[in-house]
Amino acid sequence: TWTKNTISNNGRNGINVFGRHGLYDEATGIRTPLQIGLEGIDPADELSRGNVFQGNALQGMLVNLTFTNSNGDLGFTNNLVTENRGGGVRILSNEENVAIKNNRIVANQGIGLNLVSTGGSVYNATVRDNLITGQTNIAGGNNGDGVEITSLGFQTTSVLMLNNFIDSNAGRGIDVLNAGGSNNTGPTLQLQIGDGTVAGMNTVVSNALEGIYVVNSSDGAQSQNVAAGVAMQAAGDVFARPDMMLNVDGNIISSNGGSSGFNGTGLILRVGTSGSDGNTAATPGFVGSNSGDPNAGNGRVNSRVTNNFFEGNFGNDFFVAPYLSTGPGASGGAWDTNGANVAGLQRD
Repeated sequence: TWTKNTISNNGRNGINVFGRHGLYDEATGIRTPLQIGLEGIDPADELSRGNVFQGNALQGMLVNLTFTNSNGDLGFTNNLVTENRGGGVRILSNEENVAIKNNRIVANQGIGLNLVSTGGSVYNATVRDNLITGQTNIAGGNNGDGVEITSLGFQTTSVLMLNNFIDSNAGRGIDVLNAGGSNNTGPTLQLQIGDGTVAGMNTVVSNALEGIYVVNSSDGAQSQNVAAGVAMQAAGDVFARPDMMLNVDGNIISSNGGSSGFNGTGLILRVGTSGSDGNTAATPGFVGSNSGDPNAGNGRVNSRVTNNFFEGNFGNDFFVAPYLSTGPGASGGAWDTNGANVAGLQRD
């Protein structure tokens, strides 16, 4: 457990957690996270039990766990992360259980909170009660997002966001990408923003670009660090099946997009083509199944947007657009003036 430290003005990251972290008792199944900061004030000296990450040349904290057969458990609580020149907090992991709670992530250059899930296992994150404000763009880059969530590879990622105040960032408020896959599989992202209660309401307000920007793509090379008006990547595998369950419930999404110029700046959902079935007809009820079962779809987005308050966004409050994210399929046979004898048909 790390408490009451000031980690500042280092030439790279404030903290670099490289490899497995936290404790796991295989006999009992009990997990004990690496705890960075604790709630509240220490009564002995009346100092905050959190930590300060300030003015480091790269991220305030970087977690990098990309080894196979490794896992991480992390609690990040009651910390001040500010004025770091490569972003606030970045958690890159193949397998992670992380709780980000009651932090102030303020005025960093780059992304405030960056959750990157890559590999073939499970990544679970809870993000609640945080102030994420005033991130600026890195020189030569346009990535001053408040929160950026990236789900790649073949694993299942679950993110729950409750009672966060995400405002006045130079990029997007919340930027989400679920992308890639092949061989009839792909990443699965389960993302819940708000829970329909006042206590769980997120406030996403006055971000320079889009408030909440969500992309589901077959193309794993799709960049998050491009403007919404830039053409989307369209070279994904036709058999990629990126799946997403998105629930946006009871939030304030207001006054975003002053620097965007895109048609939509409140909540934007861009759904790329995926899941070609070759010569086999699609099974009714298994595309966009409303059961929420992550195994029910074959490349799709199930979204539920309800009880939100939209006001004053510079483009449309709610904008949905499908697009082509797969490259051309390979078909065989002949289709000409003599007739159609098609073999191995692949659809976008």
